[in-house]
Amino acid sequence: HRLYSNADSYDRKVAESLIQSYLNTWKRMGVEVNEDYVVRLKSSFPFLPELIDLIFERMGGGEAFQGTRGALGLLGAMLDASGPESRLLTAAHCKLTNSACADRLQDLDPAGTTISCATGNLRELRNQPYSEAIASATLMASLVPMGRSRGLSKEELICHVAEPGCDPNQFEATLEAFRRYGSYFHREEERFYFDIEENEEAKVELEAYRPGSDEAARQQSSELW
Repeated sequence: HRLYSNADSYDRKVAESLIQSYLNTWKRMGVEVNEDYVVRLKSSFPFLPELIDLIFERMGGGEAFQGTRGALGLLGAMLDASGPESRLLTAAHCKLTNSACADRLQDLDPAGTTISCATGNLRELRNQPYSEAIASATLMASLVPMGRSRGLSKEELICHVAEPGCDPNQFEATLEAFRRYGSYFHREEERFYFDIEENEEAKVELEAYRPGSDEAARQQSSELW
């Protein structure tokens, strides 16, 4: 009610049709959900249930995030950053390139180190079609209190990133790019997250991936020979 003026008056049938479009998209990408989840999704609309859990249960409980006030502030910043075309609000809408969203997240990362690492990887892979959505969702799920499971599984990432019309092949290609070239993007126990510890293999892969790297390598090989 503090975020939407039509919280009680939006068209439920249109919302259910939109939700079904999301479910169909996720299914094409290998994510099946049960009826209980569908009920939960309808009751939390226009928010993804996992976003509510992430912000209010996993983040909103700490003093650093200023409780409910900080959570609502972050959601408001996400709405502003997403514009009028937003449909189902997810962690992917906490856009790293938006200063208001980044400032709100800094309550959870006062030094800004993890945010800086994620932003750097996004900058390096910005030409990938779903790079900002994947980086933004993964970062939010990485900034959780100690003792909680960090990051997102692939299925959770799909639900946060994939909207109706999403190209599964481009999503897979973007995720693979982060796995190969994201120097601070990690995978552990089938969960993806950002960490300040650098992945040396990804750093080497990224240098080879940069435009002009082949020519530079040939030049250096020639000089050494």
